Amino acid sequence: MIRRKQESILASAPGIEALKRFIQLLNTDDYWSASLLEGRQKIGGDYRKVKREMRRLVQAWLHSGPNVSKLFDAEPMLDRAARSFRPHFIPTKSGTARLAYLTAPEYEDQANPREIALGLFLNFLLNPYNEKLGGPCKHCGNFYVKRTDRKKSVYCSEKCGHRLTSLLTNKARRNREHKEQLQLAERSTAKWLNLKLATPWKVWVSNRTNIKKHWLTRAVRNGELVEPVKQT
Repeated sequence: MIRRKQESILASAPGIEALKRFIQLLNTDDYWSASLLEGRQKIGGDYRKVKREMRRLVQAWLHSGPNVSKLFDAEPMLDRAARSFRPHFIPTKSGTARLAYLTAPEYEDQANPREIALGLFLNFLLNPYNEKLGGPCKHCGNFYVKRTDRKKSVYCSEKCGHRLTSLLTNKARRNREHKEQLQLAERSTAKWLNLKLATPWKVWVSNRTNIKKHWLTRAVRNGELVEPVKQT
């Protein structure tokens, strides 16, 4: 007797591809619908509000543990939306029927951004791969699928990791150079104070150090340098 492979009773059971689509919506301002019958279509309108609400819900989920019970206690609206699931019974040509479910009104014309976000997020909660969600990336701010189970993943890719490291290195170098330039300007300004010169201090310091006069002006304005005043 040939044994048939057991399938989920859920039609279109959520999996890694559904997680990837959810992540796309977390990272873009353009919203796309996907239908087995109609194909992939772009829905017009500004979906940044949907994206913000989805990201807020993801952060609440992460903050909960993740723990769906705690999440529902903290998000009463999400709890109410979860109770409005509508099952759809699908007869098949085998001995086992299947179920589909509808969450919040993702595809209805009158749905507001929060309702759309709730529907998408409830599907995410049902996804057994949802703990592979990583992010936001420390460099670009995007969410991503974790390549490993490590909880310390902070970058969506090696490229972002290298870019952030490079940015931090360059920032540290600029800060060091800025500090050295301030010290040089302070020493030169002190010398100018001890000399009997008619030359304005910025001109004299700039000629001695090659520090631009507008840089000295900005440093004084920012409170990093004290404008020298000779006592008469």
